[in-house]
Amino acid sequence: MTEESALRQLADAGSDELGRLLLRAVRAVNEQIIGRLTALGHPAVRGPHTAVFTNLDAEGTRAVTLAQRAGMTRQAMSTLIRELEEAGYLRVSPDPADGRATLVRLTALGERFCRDAATVINRLGAEWAELLGDPDLANLRGSLHALVDYAPPA
Repeated sequence: MTEESALRQLADAGSDELGRLLLRAVRAVNEQIIGRLTALGHPAVRGPHTAVFTNLDAEGTRAVTLAQRAGMTRQAMSTLIRELEEAGYLRVSPDPADGRATLVRLTALGERFCRDAATVINRLGAEWAELLGDPDLANLRGSLHALVDYAPPA
């Protein structure tokens, strides 16, 4: 088998493969959400930044905890935090429980972003319900939960 035929075989097998389709769907949804948030006045926020917002606690969260929750390195999370702090969405302050650590919290702009993101996500959900109909959307949601929970034998 040549390299070209091996690559063609892989491409053919994956052309309509469910995993690839799910990845495309995730990318499309993220692009729609970020695009709408940009239009609402949040051009500094990119897709990877959502890992910070979705893992923050109201009382503040340490960067190491954010990284663990997001499944990324501390260095990668620190970069995202720094970018959002520079853009005015976050503030980083000393942790009163441990002077060596810092806590990440939302600023007023960060709070506005979270409200805007919730609005965008809810609108998108309503659009999906209109597109698919409530029964099909419920079936899709159930099927996705089943796939997420599926743990194939090793």
